[in-house]
Amino acid sequence: MEETPLHYACAYGNPAVVALLVKRKCNVDLCDSDGNTPLMKALQYEEEECAIILLEHGANPNIHNNKGETSLHYVIFYRNTLIATKLLSSNADIEAKNMSGQTPLLLAIKKNRRMMVEFFIKNKANIHAVDDKGRTALMLAVEHKSTHIAEPHHN
Repeated sequence: MEETPLHYACAYGNPAVVALLVKRKCNVDLCDSDGNTPLMKALQYEEEECAIILLEHGANPNIHNNKGETSLHYVIFYRNTLIATKLLSSNADIEAKNMSGQTPLLLAIKKNRRMMVEFFIKNKANIHAVDDKGRTALMLAVEHKSTHIAEPHHN
């Protein structure tokens, strides 16, 4: 299926249109040809207000797209953790794996996104998760020169 008007409103950051469409009972979880939901589009384009409207209207953060990614895989590039917190409070699966077997934590380590790595660890992500090549968080940290991840954390 091609993108819907809701996908476009999310990608182009038009929260007023998103709010109107969800009030009119538009399907908030309809997938486009890549398997992306409107929520994924909003997160991909960092349109947090649109994402929050969708979550407040029951959008499912655990749908996997054609790459096996869920909404949490999209937030690793964010500069804050507000929307990731909102996803977790909407029951997003912190252990969801993409097609490479990477949880959001493993993907954040691979992409060297320190703040999100710390966020996922703080929110009880499995630090012993293994991707489909058998790599652990520590192995990925070494491979991708994310040495700060291996440092001890003091609470």
